[in-house]
Amino acid sequence: MVGGQPAFIKTRIMRKKLIIGLIVIALGVGMFYFGVSMFTYQGKALNPLISKAGEYAFFCWLPTIILGLSIMLFPTERKK
Repeated sequence: MVGGQPAFIKTRIMRKKLIIGLIVIALGVGMFYFGVSMFTYQGKALNPLISKAGEYAFFCWLPTIILGLSIMLFPTERKK
């Protein structure tokens, strides 16, 4: 037992955290790409909802990547 849990449960939790963190980081990269695309778009006028989504995506891409990194790197257990 490691830290009050069997070792296989701890590795399973760490694997899930890694996968979730990578998915959140990929979401942040996608948000950056979408935000930049909407920012540099020069065609006819877009739907206002799509335009606002691009603004928010460009505003929130970096915090999303930081959140993904923190999910992957920081431990879930409190040390006593």
